Amino acid sequence: MVTSVVVGFVVASGCSTTQVAPTVPKAELQEDISNRLAELGSVPKSVICPDDLVGEVNKSIRCAVTTVSSTGTTSSFEPLVTVTNVEGTKVNYDVVPTESQGQLEVRVAQQLAQAY
Repeated sequence: MVTSVVVGFVVASGCSTTQVAPTVPKAELQEDISNRLAELGSVPKSVICPDDLVGEVNKSIRCAVTTVSSTGTTSSFEPLVTVTNVEGTKVNYDVVPTESQGQLEVRVAQQLAQAY
């Protein structure tokens, strides 16, 4: 999934001008992830991104997502959000679902238990 977001950039004032990479504010990122999941039929209970996404190609952050199924089962995962392209103030990024470290450990332990 690729998303394009137009964001502002910061210019320092003074004798010299320094352009800082554009960012996607974490609130917008959280809302985008929530909307994507809702479109797939899974409205998340929460989406928490630790920081803004810096608009530099290959920069990544992980956000924590918690969902609750119709049966009341809670699950969580940490999608990896990676910048794919920056065009001026427009930041394009992919959101890829991944397992958290804890989820991976549980899954591996279950597979090992089944193997023996």
